[in-house]
Amino acid sequence: MFFSSDEKKPFTCVIYTRISDQERKEVSDSDTIESQREICESFVKTRENWKLLPVRYDDRNYSGGTLDRPAFKRLLADAKQGKFNMIIVKAVDRFSRDLHQFFQVQPELERLGVHLSCASQSFSTNDATGRLILQILLSFAEFERRLACERTRDRMRFRAKNGLFHGGYPPLGYSFDPDPVRKGHLVIDRKEAKLAKEIFDRYLKIQSAHLVAKYLNERGYRTKVWTTKDGHSRGGGRFTEGMILGILKSPTYIGKTFTKSAGPEPKYEYYPAKWKPIIQVKTFDKAQKILKLNSQTRSSISENKYKLLLSGLIQCGCCKSRMTPNYSLKKGRPYLYYQCTRVAHTDKNACRIKSTPARELENLVIERLKFLSTQKPLIEGIVKTAMKQSKNKLPGLLKQKKELLGKLGKIKTQSGPLLAHRNLSIVMEKLQALEDQKTGLEKHLQDVNSQIDRENIKVLNPELIAQNLVRFRDVFDALGFENQRDLLHVLIKQIVYNEDPAKIRVILYDLPEIKMPPEKPRKGSSGGSAPCRFDMRPNWLP
Repeated sequence: MFFSSDEKKPFTCVIYTRISDQERKEVSDSDTIESQREICESFVKTRENWKLLPVRYDDRNYSGGTLDRPAFKRLLADAKQGKFNMIIVKAVDRFSRDLHQFFQVQPELERLGVHLSCASQSFSTNDATGRLILQILLSFAEFERRLACERTRDRMRFRAKNGLFHGGYPPLGYSFDPDPVRKGHLVIDRKEAKLAKEIFDRYLKIQSAHLVAKYLNERGYRTKVWTTKDGHSRGGGRFTEGMILGILKSPTYIGKTFTKSAGPEPKYEYYPAKWKPIIQVKTFDKAQKILKLNSQTRSSISENKYKLLLSGLIQCGCCKSRMTPNYSLKKGRPYLYYQCTRVAHTDKNACRIKSTPARELENLVIERLKFLSTQKPLIEGIVKTAMKQSKNKLPGLLKQKKELLGKLGKIKTQSGPLLAHRNLSIVMEKLQALEDQKTGLEKHLQDVNSQIDRENIKVLNPELIAQNLVRFRDVFDALGFENQRDLLHVLIKQIVYNEDPAKIRVILYDLPEIKMPPEKPRKGSSGGSAPCRFDMRPNWLP
């Protein structure tokens, strides 16, 4: 059984929530991440032997049409570790909107004995009817997703064919036509148009978007400032390489709109626009040729041809920007490094921390994990500090709980005398006010109880941590590159880089279960190895 509606069996539950960027703009307040969680929590409370773990799996701004979601990946990793045997979602489409991908995941969870229940779609798949309902629901979810994509593409195609601007913020050099009848038309901003022309001219001379951005920033130029429909001001920041590339590639500047077909090799169709061009077609075409030549001659580091292990995990400890992999060639040999994106997108003076050698940082992180396994006093000190912080939090949380329960009791006593009041409208108004207070206090109490539960389950075992780190060292060295990278990405939540190696922070997720490489069978043994588990706590490493 994959879906479950069995209320009497004991289950250890976790809640998974998801909302995509497109859905966030369209859904009501009742379908946000928090509201999904509240509905699922209420659903669990109605089951007698179901225990809810406080760990959260929330994917914000991720489509249900893909399995490449951070929280979803952690959910599957923790399922393999055996931390729970029930996943709660508000509806099937929160888990997946793609029928094919759903049935990629389903057999594995079924094998692990992990069930899935829906708070708003209560049924069981013990029989053929239930499984048919499941497939129908998933088919409708996938159909709805594809239909929404088609509607968006049709709307964009209609606007493009009619020469209208696709929407969003206005490009540099243009403003929206103030005439409501001419909605979707652009008018030239002469001051900004000069800057747009200078960007194209400068790029044709130096043929580097990065250097164009640096040139503009050094002379005090800033990005376009505009006001949203809500009255908020946007823009006015420094130019980045990505912004310059966006301007250079945009057919808006030659008075064109376009549509793009879906697929791995999209095709573009261009149409005359309802505004005047700023850049001559000849100049635009020259820029496109240079852009194409640059993209062909520069290898993409994103292909990970140099086997970089920590891509996507590193944050700059100075400016809080991400640090991304990059390389340069010295005497024909690649020099690999992780670079602060603020420096990469603007100039070398944008951040104090510019870059760090890739292999040195990777070795430092891996060796730190291995080193801890031999340092029992250090591990015990870390554990004691964490447990002390936990103990210091509990009294304050228990005090908050007591105060909240007292306030809820007062509201109950205040509502009684109101029923004797003759004016019904006044009674209803005051009762509604008390009900609103009660709802807020109950939500606060729920949060406090969750925090208390989290602190109470902090059972840290230095021996277990040391043993598992020893196993980690043996396992890691025996793995190939892809498995090493995947293990580190499941293990490490974030690395905060600092120029002082002693201040580099490695922040971990709950540690997953891994398997030792096969051992040669000894006499009297069957060979193989049992799975080993990392420590259950994420915060033992500073």
